[in-house]
Amino acid sequence: MTVRGVLFDLDGTLVDTAPDLVGVLNALLHESGRVRMPYAVARNEVSNGAVGLLRLGFGDLDGGSEFDQLRERFLAIYLDRVCRSSKLFFDLDELFS
Repeated sequence: MTVRGVLFDLDGTLVDTAPDLVGVLNALLHESGRVRMPYAVARNEVSNGAVGLLRLGFGDLDGGSEFDQLRERFLAIYLDRVCRSSKLFFDLDELFS
C-alpha cells in the first residue's frame, strides 16, 4: 500500500477555532439587531458547526430560506475572518516548529 497523503481534522482537534466561530455568530447577531451570545455559552455549541451556532443565536429555524440566508451570511463572515483568533491547542506549536 502506498500512502499518498495524510489528512488532519484541524478544526476543534488540533486548532481551537471557537474564538473565530463565536465571533462570527456575534457579528451576525449584531447585524440582525440581536443581543450577542456570551462566549462561554456559544463555545459549547461550536462542535455543532454553523447550524448549531445559528440555532443557539436565532432559535429553532424552520430550515427554509431564512435559515439558508443566515447560513450563507455566517459562512461569508467566517471566510473574511478565518484564523484571526484561532490557535493551536496546548503546546502543539512546538510539535510543528
